[in-house]
Amino acid sequence: QFIANSFVTLYRKHNNLISAKLTTACTIDSATEKKMRQLVEGRTNGTVEFQTEVNPNIIGGFVLEYDTYRMDASVKKQLNAILSQLN
Repeated sequence: QFIANSFVTLYRKHNNLISAKLTTACTIDSATEKKMRQLVEGRTNGTVEFQTEVNPNIIGGFVLEYDTYRMDASVKKQLNAILSQLN
């Protein structure tokens, strides 16, 4: 299994394939998904395999993850930041 995983990792790196995940509170339209895909492709100069997920727990906004990058623009994170400042 380790060898298979290593091969997949090397293949993805060699072909500049990037996995990206976009989590939103509700479903998004294809135009918004396309814009987010283009944003990641522009930053990585690679081909993006894009995955979307709906998670109502983030309340609003989005969480974008690819490679080691994570952009959390969710309402839940902002509310938690305000709460920690009040404590």
